[in-house]
Amino acid sequence: MQGRLSVADANDSWQAEIFWDHQPGIDQIKLAGPVGQGAVAIHLTKDFVTLSRGNGVVESSDRPEEFISRQVGLYVPIKSLRYW
Repeated sequence: MQGRLSVADANDSWQAEIFWDHQPGIDQIKLAGPVGQGAVAIHLTKDFVTLSRGNGVVESSDRPEEFISRQVGLYVPIKSLRYW
């Protein structure tokens, strides 16, 4: 799936292009701002998530929802995405 994502609250807002590849047991998501700025790649398996910002630093966690929420600053139901 490919599309655009927009998030806003009382203090902030942002937009990104989203590329999402869903396979049984694996989700790969890429978010990119205008002209590819701020690109983030997320690789999700059942209970493990890896995040790469494209600068060579890769972070991972066995607590996907807490980890991604902390990274992006808002709650993301990451473990439920496979059911969308």
